[in-house]
Amino acid sequence: MLNAFDLYGQQESFVEIAKYANSTQEFYEGLGFIYMELINFVKGEGELESDLDKVFFMLKNMSRLKTLPRILNSDVFQRFFQLTRYAKLTKEERLNPPLH
Repeated sequence: MLNAFDLYGQQESFVEIAKYANSTQEFYEGLGFIYMELINFVKGEGELESDLDKVFFMLKNMSRLKTLPRILNSDVFQRFFQLTRYAKLTKEERLNPPLH
């Protein structure tokens, strides 16, 4: 999934896990891991420039979002927001949704 995003300029938020079993021998060619530390992602809503920024903003702030910010107004983010709202429902609320 991250292959679709430009990670350059985001280095302060990422940690690359070494792919070496020791300092001289590669553990497995082509294997490596990059982890995003959301605590280090500090961009605000007005600073989001790329889709990757938007994904990380949503992940970091979804527990606090009451409504979807206008900058995230796309089909993908709307669906993701709906799923997170559904996940917060109790079992009873899921089985007996309110009638609108």
